[in-house]
Amino acid sequence: LEDVLKRAKELGHMDEDLLPGCFLDGELAESLAAAEDLDFDAVQPMIRKLCGRKKEVSVYKVKRENCFEQEQWHELPLAQLKPEERQGSLNTTWNYGVARAASKVELLDEYYGAVDEALASSDSAALNRNMYMIWKFP
Repeated sequence: LEDVLKRAKELGHMDEDLLPGCFLDGELAESLAAAEDLDFDAVQPMIRKLCGRKKEVSVYKVKRENCFEQEQWHELPLAQLKPEERQGSLNTTWNYGVARAASKVELLDEYYGAVDEALASSDSAALNRNMYMIWKFP
């Protein structure tokens, strides 16, 4: 272990300003960016499509004083979903590998297609087939 840590330090892997992972920038990153301001009437059908036969959606609510801290988290019946201040979800997903079909949520399907195309010729990166639609209300 000591040899591994020593070598990592020599290579600069232990530098405090070194961030893990890979960052895309420039034209490619801009072409893959997907963010859109939508109201509840536009988001609700997307959530229903992604939930499929599941009758509940995972939701959270953030604290008013700190939007990085959750106030509550629970499963909510789709029929009870309504726009609430500071509410959203990190778990509205579609797995293109398992489903082997489009989600029928245009915004997500277009994004998946663009990233898949961008990574198709890469030997060093692979696309995570589990796509997340992250939504929240201010």
